Amino acid sequence: MGPAAYDHVFHLIGHWNDGGHLAISTVQPANFGVTRMTGTPYIVSPEAVRNQFLVRVVNKQDVRQSFRLELVDVPGALERLGFVETVELGSLGEQVLPLVLQMPRDAYIGRFHVMVVLHDSANTFTLEREIEFIGPDPQLLQDDRP
Repeated sequence: MGPAAYDHVFHLIGHWNDGGHLAISTVQPANFGVTRMTGTPYIVSPEAVRNQFLVRVVNKQDVRQSFRLELVDVPGALERLGFVETVELGSLGEQVLPLVLQMPRDAYIGRFHVMVVLHDSANTFTLEREIEFIGPDPQLLQDDRP
């Protein structure tokens, strides 16, 4: 089975003995997860509020594949550090990369959500995960200013 066949492989699971239930699930050609790094959930510096994540990408295909990460619905002042380049993974390969998001202190107005989207290089599929950017009470940042 070639790589294109993995795009829309469906598994049918039938259990007809208890009333004929049928479930359909889609097998994706890749998997990814976004996890907040352990330790302090956010870091405040004199310039910014920073959140740090680890992104795990798994190529479930039997061919080499390139992936890129996109952030959707982000405030304009949010800066992205780490995982900015395309990542190429071999057959059944996986990689864990840091993703650091940084918001200038004076632009931070509280918690917000960011949609993290993984694309393959040919744009044949996307996977999405929602993460939360967190920090201190914004009023405390203003009160802390000299």
